[in-house]
Amino acid sequence: MFRSCFAALGAVCLLATPAWAEELAGPFQAEVLRIIDGDTFVGRVHVWLGLFQTTRVRLRGFNAPELPGAAGTAARDRLAAVIGGGNVWLSGVRPDKYGGRVDAFVRLSTGEDVIPLLKE
Repeated sequence: MFRSCFAALGAVCLLATPAWAEELAGPFQAEVLRIIDGDTFVGRVHVWLGLFQTTRVRLRGFNAPELPGAAGTAARDRLAAVIGGGNVWLSGVRPDKYGGRVDAFVRLSTGEDVIPLLKE
């Protein structure tokens, strides 16, 4: 009886895990379409053969100064210089806590992690 209660509780916990808690390992190639601010861009993500999804992508593990303001503008310009107009690779993709965008680790097509380049 005791074991079956724990088994039932475990099953309920698994079923109750919200969909937003999921993470896609990737990697997914993305074309950078537009820079939003110092840690967010719009990308056209290649998710499957011939299937693309345009979405906002926030750099996972990085927090840039907010716009408006000189520091926010400088951060946006730095992100544009590093990834603007190119292709990047996304991994560890998961929904952002605010909705309407995803959080992901971002690497250049050369394999370099974007975050250290933004801190230079």
